[in-house]
Amino acid sequence: MWTAFFFSTKVTAVMVTATTPVLVGLFTVAVLLPALIRLKLPGFEADLQAGSATVSPGPTGQVTFGPGRFTVTTGPTGQLPRRE
Repeated sequence: MWTAFFFSTKVTAVMVTATTPVLVGLFTVAVLLPALIRLKLPGFEADLQAGSATVSPGPTGQVTFGPGRFTVTTGPTGQLPRRE
């Protein structure tokens, strides 16, 4: 962004002024995040403790295929009587 600001006219001073503090804040959090255990900011709290529960590998039973909920029946079907 800074190189585009200095070498072209596509990035304005307003864009650099608005996005630089946001980018510096994101970079700071990204660098410090591995070292933090708990992050508390106004309106935001993150607890970064690793869970001790193991993740299940998935279903281990037999896979059976059966008829679904919406089955198609063959043969004659009736119609509901009309109310008049």
